[in-house]
Amino acid sequence: MTPRRTPWLFVLAACLAAAVIGVGWNGVRTALIVRRALPPPPRLATRPAELVRALAAATRESRSLFRPAAGLAQLARLYHANGFYPEALRCYRTLARIEPAEPRWPHLIATIESTYGRLAEAIPWERRAVHLAPTAAMARLRLGAMLLKSNQLAEAEAVYEALHRIAPDNAHALLGLARCRLRREDERRARDLLGQALAVQPDLAGAWALLSSLEEKAGHRESAEAARRRSETRVREMADPWAADLADYCYDAYQLSVAADVAQDPQRGCALLRRAIALAPSVGAYHHQIAKLLIERHEKDAAREELERAVELAPTDSEAWSTLITLLLETKDQRAGLEALARALRLCPDSGYLHFLNGNRLMSASRYDEAIREFETAKRLHPAEIRSYIQLSRIYVITAQFTKALAEARQAIAADPANITVLNLLARLSIMIDDRPAAETWVEKLRTQSSADPRELAQVVALFRQQYGRDP
Repeated sequence: MTPRRTPWLFVLAACLAAAVIGVGWNGVRTALIVRRALPPPPRLATRPAELVRALAAATRESRSLFRPAAGLAQLARLYHANGFYPEALRCYRTLARIEPAEPRWPHLIATIESTYGRLAEAIPWERRAVHLAPTAAMARLRLGAMLLKSNQLAEAEAVYEALHRIAPDNAHALLGLARCRLRREDERRARDLLGQALAVQPDLAGAWALLSSLEEKAGHRESAEAARRRSETRVREMADPWAADLADYCYDAYQLSVAADVAQDPQRGCALLRRAIALAPSVGAYHHQIAKLLIERHEKDAAREELERAVELAPTDSEAWSTLITLLLETKDQRAGLEALARALRLCPDSGYLHFLNGNRLMSASRYDEAIREFETAKRLHPAEIRSYIQLSRIYVITAQFTKALAEARQAIAADPANITVLNLLARLSIMIDDRPAAETWVEKLRTQSSADPRELAQVVALFRQQYGRDP
């Protein structure tokens, strides 16, 4: 007698068969969608062979039945990283269709659309990214910025406030709220928010720039200038985690150098620049750029090699010469530093900074007349740079030419009203020539500068007390 089969085995087998068929059909369906959506290949005649090979490999994988989505993601990044934006958009839109729960695809679509200035197209995509990843700070910041730019003030404010609730210490959210309050002409609240942002991130360039404009509007010239200088400090901005790996797909040396400049980690910046140098080994600027990162990492021997290569490739690059000379002098290789300075001046006679460095050399050797000529040349070439005024003033103090010293210091303070070094110099000079009202004025200005060194201020006050028998 034939044994009776258990019915549930038939049910299980049927379910497994249906699942296999379903998975197979979904795979085939995804492959067909990807194949139909692939963009026509762009012109690549002038592009590096490595990029051509990478695009071909990603295209083949996109056409396969096994990993079409992974291949398409690879292809999208290659197109995006190398400036083929229409092709990248087409790939990203297909990825957003076949992976609807993935927030990075709508975010990257919005990034490209906003690059073209198409905010009306970008905003819905960024909203979708925020919906899919509510705690993603960069997506909310980008959405807020685009809404503010397109004059949707209430919506922008709501986005920044939501991020502030999620991450109270996010300085960029506070800056966004400050910009919104300024649009509403609420300067008092804007200042308060800027203060909070700078308390969290003291080097936030955007906050200093906004504060500078507020101070200028209020007529506070000195504090506006001080804030403007803080805004010009080189700062690595907040990273975009969904775009962070795009540089790994880039085969354009210049774009790699740009990515290295904003990289959060100097080691990452060095790696990107090594790729740029491999692609364009004869461009001295990339050797100079990597040298500055190596100096930041205290790898001075490696930095010197890169700088020597930079000036070999670009002999008239005065900035590379200046960095090399400064490094040589800092590492106590005086002979090499002075030889490099002499050669640089022959090759770059119009560099104000090189003349300034030569003036410092002559001043250290007490060759004051020659130093004065070099500092005067530096002033003529770069009149907005106050360092030559300061050094001239110091030489005139040493040589007891106080009227000339005061004139140079006054020119410097006119160019940079909040400069601590110049304020200190002016206070001391005023005491030395017995101009008590001027001395009191400069000491008071020193006291109002938050960045003033307390010890130097105490020395100036002591000098005033010694001269006049009382505190200023």
